Parts: sequence; C-alpha cells; structure tokens
Amino acid sequence: MEENGTNTLKDMPLYKWIFLLIGATLLFLILYSTAQITGYISENVYLSYLLIICAIVALYAIYIGFIHVVEKKSVKEKELSSAKDIGKGFFVGGCYITSIILILIALGCYSIDSVQFDTKNVILRLIFFLLVGVGEEIVFRGIIFRFISERWNYAIALIISALLFGYIHISNDNATLWSSLAIAIEAGLMLGAAYMYSGSLLFPIGIQWAW
Repeated sequence: MEENGTNTLKDMPLYKWIFLLIGATLLFLILYSTAQITGYISENVYLSYLLIICAIVALYAIYIGFIHVVEKKSVKEKELSSAKDIGKGFFVGGCYITSIILILIALGCYSIDSVQFDTKNVILRLIFFLLVGVGEEIVFRGIIFRFISERWNYAIALIISALLFGYIHISNDNATLWSSLAIAIEAGLMLGAAYMYSGSLLFPIGIQWAW
C-alpha cells in the first residue's frame, strides 16, 4: 500500500476510526452479498458471465473510490503494474491446492473415479469465485486487516482478521468450529501475510481465487 501525506487511519480520533472500521466493514459485506446475487438471477449462462464480471469491477472500483475519497490516499491497486499480482497469486494458490491433492492421493485419501467437464459451468464457477475472492479480500484484508495494522500493528491485525475470516465460514455446509478455526489458521493468516508481503490486495485475491 502506498500513501501520500500522513497516515489518516492512525492519526484520526479513535471514535472516528472505530466508526469508520465498522461502517466500512458492514458496507462492503452488504455490497459483496448483493453482488453474489448476479450469479443466480439469470438462467442464461452468458448473461451470468457478464453480470458477475460487472459486479466484480463495480465492487473493486467502489473499494478504490472509498480509499481515495474517504481516506484521501493513492493506493497501489490503482497502478496498472500491480495487475500482475493477481496472476502471481493465482499461481501460488494453484500450487497450494495441487500440493494438498497430491498429498491426499499419496496417503490414499483421495482418488479420481471419473472426469466430468462442463465448459460453460466451469467458466461460470471460475468467474463467480473471482467475485468471492474480491469480495472477501476487500472486507477482511482491504478493510479489517489494513485498518488495524495501520492503527496498531501487523500482529494484532493478522490475528483478528484471521479469526473473523474463519468465523464467517462457520455458516458453510458441514462446517464445524474446528473447520472454522482451521480456515482462520491456514487461510486467514496466510492471506493476511500475502497482503502484508505484496502491499497489493490483488495478490491474496489471486490466491483465494485459485483455492
């Protein structure tokens, strides 16, 4: 993250920082939840492609606009050169999940019985899960992690954002308290570290997209 001038989040009064953190988190959770509807409102798969892509662009543009207008910062995500970070993230995430599958195969816990490939459905899911990556990373890394790390420190930001990231997945099908804690540890901490390392939200977005 690149900034011009003073650190707005660190310098603002605490009450205002808390209000902005809660308000921004709720705002982007609502926007993200609303954006997911684009994947279900049309039976025409090509129209669904278009609607989801529009939702992704709009969600990310609102995030950039929020930082620029509310926090009065220039951000790395606005630079064209950082667009390659999503490709790097996708490669890293792909390597992670491939390694896990290979380990499961080696341990005899995973096997392929048959291969079904529906091109239209695969593309739809690929686009939709980019939306998931964008939405969740904006909320948990772009807002929660960044707000806390710039106000306090990276360690506190990593722990809080990871725990909240794990908690929100407890509503998933067949989720348990243990699975949510596992997500907080292996994904929440990793994605926060990826954002901290790269300085660009696109890197963790790419990792989660591939995952």
